[in-house]
Amino acid sequence: QAKMLRVLQGEEIERVGGNKKIHIDTRIIAASNRDLETAIKDKSFREDLYYRLSVFPITLPPLRDRRQDIPSLVYHFISIYNRELKKHVQEISDAAMELIIQQPWKGNIRELENCIERAMIMCDGSKILPEHLGLIDVKTRDASSLGGGLGEIVASVIRAAESRAIRSTLELTKG
Repeated sequence: QAKMLRVLQGEEIERVGGNKKIHIDTRIIAASNRDLETAIKDKSFREDLYYRLSVFPITLPPLRDRRQDIPSLVYHFISIYNRELKKHVQEISDAAMELIIQQPWKGNIRELENCIERAMIMCDGSKILPEHLGLIDVKTRDASSLGGGLGEIVASVIRAAESRAIRSTLELTKG
């Protein structure tokens, strides 16, 4: 934190192993998933760095407080992973979407993205179902929605990785 503050205040850096100061003109965009004001009180984050970084703060509520955004994000990630995984998933079942919406998403959008990537790997058809998600039903605490268990998930992930590696090799070698 001290080095970052020094760079922000002095607008200079020094290369590793160097002794010449280099002037920089930068704008910093910083993000945190921690409550930095609490971290300042706990002395785990420097107050002077906080004020240097928060020239124009943008506060986004956590995903669990923006549940109305979740369906759009889900379809966005489905589109991304359709391209990456060369899949043709067109929809998600109502039960699967409800399961996604009710999750607490402590890891916010990254956790949601990982969930959709996992579902895309597990899904062999054109529709994501609850068993593809690997989520626990928060309302009932029912672990049956986890599907076939960890062994099946690992095997499926390995199969998907092997398939991608084979396709990539075939593309590189042109058949």
